[in-house]
Amino acid sequence: MEYLKNVVSLRLDRDACIGCGICLEVCPQNVFVLEADRCRIAARDACLECGACARNCPAQALYVKNGVGCASGILNAALGRSTACCGEKQPCCCSAPTMAEPDPSAGGPNDEAGAGSRRDPGGDDMTRKWKVLFLCTGNSCRSQMAEGWARKLKGDAIEAYSAGIERHGLKPLAVKVMAEAGVDISGQQSKTVETVKDVPFDYVVTVCGHANETCPMWLSGKARVLHVGFDDPPALARGAKSEEEALGHYRRVRDEIRALVETLPDALSRFVQTPLRRQKHE
Repeated sequence: MEYLKNVVSLRLDRDACIGCGICLEVCPQNVFVLEADRCRIAARDACLECGACARNCPAQALYVKNGVGCASGILNAALGRSTACCGEKQPCCCSAPTMAEPDPSAGGPNDEAGAGSRRDPGGDDMTRKWKVLFLCTGNSCRSQMAEGWARKLKGDAIEAYSAGIERHGLKPLAVKVMAEAGVDISGQQSKTVETVKDVPFDYVVTVCGHANETCPMWLSGKARVLHVGFDDPPALARGAKSEEEALGHYRRVRDEIRALVETLPDALSRFVQTPLRRQKHE
């Protein structure tokens, strides 16, 4: 079992490339661009090493060691979802992943210090919490709920943050339904992602489609960006005929987000091993 690492094994043989662009279509992270009738790796650090590109390249011009499963797919599978993480019906390894038991000796996503440890900025091995940012459009509801649940349920393993592409203010009904569940988020502040740009995140979990599509490139370059989308309670509540009906939308999404947080960080330790078509670089 291997962890996704920032040292990416992705390789492209441009001499073999026929410029068909299939890798651009199946890659959930927009790693590739097409230039001068040849594909090029433009965002290597964003690669999830899922292996979808290598398995679908007709010229067998791509290689990814082991084809470790896409972590977004693992999280969605842990919630019983079958939709591919990229949101497209592409032949990707995470569309129907097989769950494996977590390795108790394993460390975090950027662990290169050995089993069960992390390396601090000073170079010393240490066990520490994973820094996880929950990102949505306005940091008003879904990401705030996720931060609250992570602090409540996983405070011993996760250092949780939330932010938005924009700042819309904390929704009172979000505060209310979280309080019903015993989680006080009234002291959390709505903020933009720029306010946390100096935090060395391990993972960024986008909880709405807009945030996933507009996640800043500088953020995806320093952390693994995963997408697990949820309905927008404020948008659903606009059509409600009463506050109680509106609260029903908030409660449902609150409980769905709790289910996500309960899978962390163990679900991020479960990566799918899938065979690749191309092995000549091994």
